[in-house]
Amino acid sequence: MSEVVPMARERRTYDDALVEQLTEKAIAAANKRLQAIIYSDAAKGRRDLAMHLAFQTDLPADEALRILAVTPVSVASTDRVDEGVNGDFVDYVARARQRPRGRRS
Repeated sequence: MSEVVPMARERRTYDDALVEQLTEKAIAAANKRLQAIIYSDAAKGRRDLAMHLAFQTDLPADEALRILAVTPVSVASTDRVDEGVNGDFVDYVARARQRPRGRRS
């Protein structure tokens, strides 16, 4: 019976490595999606909507970009997307994590 333990550990090590690999791929894909939405030309002047689509929906980036493209640009935009991560962005993410996520229909 002592031979089963090493096999179980070997199996677990394999599973941990697979989980780690899949997690890294998922994080990379999520980051790519967020960047595609937030830093797109379509997000300029539509910062709030871009942030909402990026963090509060599961829409693929191409669908979010189509929505942004047909949405009017705000007249009084406080858009600072080109500046990268700033206080407003960090505040938005903190607030977004506290709200329940919307579902796609």
